[in-house]
Amino acid sequence: MLSKIKLVALSLFTLVVFNFSNANAQGFVIGMKYNNAAVPNMNTELVWNINKGNCKLQMKTQYEGRNVSSFFYTDVAGNSIKMLEENPANQKKIFYTININSLMPDARFDYKRGRANILNETKTIAGISCKKVEYTTDKFTCEFWLAESLPDVKSWSRFFQSYPELNAIAEAGLSGFPLASTVKDLLGNLLASFEATEVKPTQFSASDFIVPSDYIDASKLERKK
Repeated sequence: MLSKIKLVALSLFTLVVFNFSNANAQGFVIGMKYNNAAVPNMNTELVWNINKGNCKLQMKTQYEGRNVSSFFYTDVAGNSIKMLEENPANQKKIFYTININSLMPDARFDYKRGRANILNETKTIAGISCKKVEYTTDKFTCEFWLAESLPDVKSWSRFFQSYPELNAIAEAGLSGFPLASTVKDLLGNLLASFEATEVKPTQFSASDFIVPSDYIDASKLERKK
């Protein structure tokens, strides 16, 4: 059984795609703080590793006295997410494979239609110039800051069920990566927010988007029991 932290992680992040034809492109490591209003006592830090057509996500959480760090990869051919975890108790490194079709979207962000509006406002976040975008749907409103100089998210945005700003970028034909966002319901209640704390240029190789060989498939461990 997956722990509550794992389930929260999966509901928040239906993740990433890799495309080896672009695996050696210039990339960025983007660190940010994430606030999920549904779990107010969970501290979450996200570390995105992205280049043109590739993305890997690390999520660090502090919740109920536990510190957990998980990595997420997406197997496009297998239509599945691979979640990596290291058990501090026994030092075992394992990964879980979860089919995307088995994941239910977060109901708060499950909308039918949306409209993006680019505003005449700019802001510098973590040293990167951003434009303000408003995204309005039948379920919520989202204001986010788009860094057009960063790699585009459209090739993998559809894998993120709970990131309305990524869907807004794809649907409106925009380009770039969101460095800050605030999502509220139609009554003005906060649903989620995030803001980047650092952006570092990084050169990635193809192996950076593959599950490391020292991680064991959890399904194989289950079969041995």
